[in-house]
Amino acid sequence: MRNSINQKYFESFANELAGKFRRINHLTTNARVAIGSYHEEILKVAIKNFLSDRYTVKTGYIYYDDQNISNQVDILIIDENYSFSYLFKEGDFAIVKPEAVVCAIEVKSVLDKKNFEQSILNITRAKEIKQKSLTGGLTGLIFGYESPKTTNKWLENCFMSGKLSSLTSIDHFWPNTILFFNQSELLLFDSQGRQDKDKNKYYSRLYKNTNLSEDENIKANQSYKLAVFISFIMAALGGNEISASNRFVENNFSQLVDHEGQKLGIDGFRIGAKRVLRKEN
Repeated sequence: MRNSINQKYFESFANELAGKFRRINHLTTNARVAIGSYHEEILKVAIKNFLSDRYTVKTGYIYYDDQNISNQVDILIIDENYSFSYLFKEGDFAIVKPEAVVCAIEVKSVLDKKNFEQSILNITRAKEIKQKSLTGGLTGLIFGYESPKTTNKWLENCFMSGKLSSLTSIDHFWPNTILFFNQSELLLFDSQGRQDKDKNKYYSRLYKNTNLSEDENIKANQSYKLAVFISFIMAALGGNEISASNRFVENNFSQLVDHEGQKLGIDGFRIGAKRVLRKEN
């Protein structure tokens, strides 16, 4: 992992990446089916910018044994320091052992209800398989370029989907964050219940007040939330270095993002439950 990435550089990188997503959407409005692979490729290239030679980016499956195999995951970040990490590898496709996987990311051009459900299932399954290796946790993220308007009603409907009912009691495997890029919406999962007075664990929206015009505020928030999203990936790499070496490695990657003016919304979402208002500390 690269060191000495300052806040200004990180912000400019997020702005550049957000601009690429907007440009490709503008230039390919008549080729919606093909855009998905481009969004995935742009994100892969962006991730590689922050990786040392120790890590590679693949797509494929996490394999523990014949009864414990993940669904196919769009992006897997692999720690090449593990011996015999791969059961199969060809180009960017791989079937990999769980101990070598650091981060799993689902990338959807359209994050509608159907893709929301499938992405949640895929990430949750990947985290379950990772745990079986007893080699630490797995950071799991969902990136959606377009989505319906993410109203409370729409989000509640997605989280209460019957297709996710089997996941209600295993919140420790749920995705860490979900980004709806075009809606400038980022949901963060409070896995420790730190943001709720009663220690309940919810997904909450992340807001940033920029005091800009509406259009400029949307763009600024898209870049900010994309930067937060990427910082989760970098934190996963830092955490992996801590667990692998049993030594302290500075891991406060949230410092790479300017959080001035940000706050968490009070709407709380959980899989299998109706929206609630968090009891703020």
